[in-house]
Amino acid sequence: CLVDICDSMEIEMEQVNKVSQLLRSILIGQEPDKLLLLKHMGDGYLAVYNSTLAAVSASERLLEWQAGQQNIYSADIRIALDCGITHRTHGHDRSGIPICRASRIEKPQKNDIALADGDLQSLKSRNRCLLTQQVTNVLKMEGHEPYTYIGKRSLKGFSNEMHAIYQYLP
Repeated sequence: CLVDICDSMEIEMEQVNKVSQLLRSILIGQEPDKLLLLKHMGDGYLAVYNSTLAAVSASERLLEWQAGQQNIYSADIRIALDCGITHRTHGHDRSGIPICRASRIEKPQKNDIALADGDLQSLKSRNRCLLTQQVTNVLKMEGHEPYTYIGKRSLKGFSNEMHAIYQYLP
């Protein structure tokens, strides 16, 4: 789960820090035992969970916070989810294809993605959660299908393969 504060360079540093701490507490949530890694990325976080559903749950909490009264700074966020095997590296850090893939889909621009319906409005640039095909497969198995297909995107470092991108709609 990657979460990013949109346009953080245009916001006062104190505000970015406060929003960042709120995001941290939301990512940890009520089940800190499911969190394998929480890494601060300057204007966001990388959170690695022990299950896809824990990451989806964290994303739901983030989107609820974004839309709710608790978001006193009116901060805009972007979330990207992927799933798969990660490996422990130095200390508590982790690496793996899901981390790379999530980071590549996190901030698509107009020319990055071939939209299914050709309507860029269907791909909000803020306050949204993007999913990979792997995450939607898990959600289907669990009987949760609150997402919509957006289109395909070529991802840097993943040869010429086009990756299906979905938007989560809790």
